[in-house]
Amino acid sequence: MYEDLYRIEEAGIQTIATMEVRNHINEVDVILLGPQVRYLLNDIKKIGDEKGVPVDTINPMHYGSCNGKEVLRTALQLTSK
Repeated sequence: MYEDLYRIEEAGIQTIATMEVRNHINEVDVILLGPQVRYLLNDIKKIGDEKGVPVDTINPMHYGSCNGKEVLRTALQLTSK
């Protein structure tokens, strides 16, 4: 439990407009898209692939229920690959 709290406090989480991803790609370790913009996944993935940054969408169930712990878990799994 405390390990999860530590990870949450250590995570630098930002909200960036999808049109600004290129301007911030060097500042991030992972990009998670909200379900409402999942149609942009392939375009954003191309940008991420250029810099070695994993890109995925947030699970709609986790997003809708505000389950930050699971969203963080997804981000951590992507960065450990």
